[in-house]
Amino acid sequence: MQLTRAQQNVGRMKSFINGIVYDIYKEQGDLVNPNQPLALIGAGDMIAKLSVDEDDLDKVYEGQQVLITMDAYEEKVFKAHIKKVYPVLNKVEQSFRVDAVFDETLPVGIYGLNLEANIVIAENKEVMVIPRSALLKGDSVWVKKDKEEVKVPVKTGIADDEWVEIKSGLDKSSTIIVK
Repeated sequence: MQLTRAQQNVGRMKSFINGIVYDIYKEQGDLVNPNQPLALIGAGDMIAKLSVDEDDLDKVYEGQQVLITMDAYEEKVFKAHIKKVYPVLNKVEQSFRVDAVFDETLPVGIYGLNLEANIVIAENKEVMVIPRSALLKGDSVWVKKDKEEVKVPVKTGIADDEWVEIKSGLDKSSTIIVK
């Protein structure tokens, strides 16, 4: 009797938590070897797995704000925060894994989307910025001064992929030349 009851549960899968089944790798009747995955299942908060360059790791900490965009939602910026910083260097990519948890529920629980994440390391309001393409090596820019092109040194602040803060060297009336 006990043997029959024990054999009834052989091959039966059971989960102890609620979750979402993203993919099933096996079909009924397939042979499954020990430690072979059967399905991709997710539960809990949606996590964005980020790669942070080793040079920038000292600027990242738990709780820090992250702004995330995805190709699937072109016009939407999702807010998140750093949940965990893994202290192991990925030697191939020269980066560290950082997990960010979304602050709001995503429209659809989708797994595997490409995303771009901007970790907010500083925030300044009402500052002068110029396009990154205008900044020359050695932190200088070309400006128009008295009908001439002059190379002017500048002091920069925070930057992103498109814009660079200018702390000194230019004023509101400066006309920048992008070559």
